[in-house]
Amino acid sequence: LLPNGTEVAVKVLHPGIAQAIAADFRSANMGRLVATIAGTSSVPQMIDEARTAFLEECDLALEAARQAQFGAIFDGDPTILVPAVEPAYCGPGVLVTRYLPGTGLEDFLARDPSPSERNRAGEALFRFWLRTLYCEGLFHADPHPGNFAFREDGRIVLYDFGCVRTFDPSLRRGFACLAEATRRDNEVAMAEALAAIGGCFPGHADG
Repeated sequence: LLPNGTEVAVKVLHPGIAQAIAADFRSANMGRLVATIAGTSSVPQMIDEARTAFLEECDLALEAARQAQFGAIFDGDPTILVPAVEPAYCGPGVLVTRYLPGTGLEDFLARDPSPSERNRAGEALFRFWLRTLYCEGLFHADPHPGNFAFREDGRIVLYDFGCVRTFDPSLRRGFACLAEATRRDNEVAMAEALAAIGGCFPGHADG
């Protein structure tokens, strides 16, 4: 509890964890060497992405900023709740947010929710992940059931903003074109959209 009686959730970074992770990824540089010798360019990129993701999970100030950003986006939303950050109590290794508990997905399904309840939940979760991607270029990249909970009033709480990715407008347009091409089952348009975002359509690889 805060001095004013507000219930909060506290996330504390284990001392030395970020340094340990960074040291582990320095060892992964051997993978870069092997990839270079083997001519496999994707391995170094995967190592870099993994390193970035793991180290950002240790940056609680960054997580606090991201959580506040998502909170502002969904402020006033009828279904989606993002716990407010308590910045006055946060620090380099401490994240303090409002405590908003709920039941997990298994418990939600166990009580046999009505079709309208299921539809409301599904629509809200779809909107949370896809709206922010296409409109704001933000993607909560850890969408497993442990990161959302169901409230008795039908609202859904979203947690854990340690792994968030940002996408520039051109990449978002590419995603939108790919989705549209997929809906139309247009393989030529799919290949063009994939190429625009740096991918390759199966069966169209060079060589």
